[in-house]
Amino acid sequence: MKKWFLLALPALLVACADKTETKLNKVEIPAFGSYLELSYTGTEIPNYRENLEEFVEEFNSSLSTYRKDSRISQLNRNETQTLDSLNFKVLALSIWMTRASGGAFDVGVGPLVELWGFGQKGEPREVDSSEVEAARKLCGYGTYYVQRFQLHKQDPNVRLDYNAVAPGLAADLIAEDLGKHNVKNFYINVGGEIRCAGVNQDSTTWVIGIEKPIDNPNGTNEAIRYVKVKDKGLATSGNYRKFYVRDGKKYSHTIDPRSGYPVQHDLLSVTIMAPDAAVADALATTCMVLGREGAKQFLTQFQDVDYYFVYAGEGGKMEEEWSPGMEVAFVSESE
Repeated sequence: MKKWFLLALPALLVACADKTETKLNKVEIPAFGSYLELSYTGTEIPNYRENLEEFVEEFNSSLSTYRKDSRISQLNRNETQTLDSLNFKVLALSIWMTRASGGAFDVGVGPLVELWGFGQKGEPREVDSSEVEAARKLCGYGTYYVQRFQLHKQDPNVRLDYNAVAPGLAADLIAEDLGKHNVKNFYINVGGEIRCAGVNQDSTTWVIGIEKPIDNPNGTNEAIRYVKVKDKGLATSGNYRKFYVRDGKKYSHTIDPRSGYPVQHDLLSVTIMAPDAAVADALATTCMVLGREGAKQFLTQFQDVDYYFVYAGEGGKMEEEWSPGMEVAFVSESE
């Protein structure tokens, strides 16, 4: 998905040095075109920064579309059909989400993203409806499928891009590895996709800031809400950072694979809290495609999932809407 930053409350990231079990260890490294941030309590894991750097390299060598030698790039160029384990994991979740959403979620939306000027090679330009239809036929459920670790495409021009789910998966895999080191209290932030467990060094639940969705292509905005996150993933998607204006009309990077066009609705940002970060990541993207009413209906099929929507109300005024479970998680900045 989109890199929509979530802000960790700084007051929670101050180490308590008097007790080993409450000592806060922090690691931050560049990763996935953004950053990877980890905080955990207890005894420091030896050489864990190096472990994370190796993990990022392995992850990129499998899933990065920016690397020509990655497995996903080879799959997109039809140089191989064989999936490695990471590609298989991402596609399994993605195909399931595509089915569940009726095609609103699709990791094969790449041709449309490029057409509308949001890909690696695309540039904003006037787009013809015939071009949209041609690109749309390369997207959607059924244009690709997996059988026995082999990727099958209906058309060789089908291309996959995992930006809407890979950062969340990375956070989940790091959480899994921390469990192997018997780390029970941690905060993971992979370019804005969050996974938290246990408590912080003050023995209170981790608190995450949700960014105000104000048009800002370059910087980080102030938090509009703060939420407690314990043993769950949190992801935010929105259109306030990746967009362009052409002939007085705003075009967002969120493309509806079903229509082939950038979405046009009142939803400004979606924050999802779910059992893990990969699911939260995929659901947030899906909800941004569906719009506010469609997203609420869509989310009724999921258990233990909560939402926070920010949308443009009457006169463009910023309004909020949330699920009961998310309301329980809200806290003030001072808490």
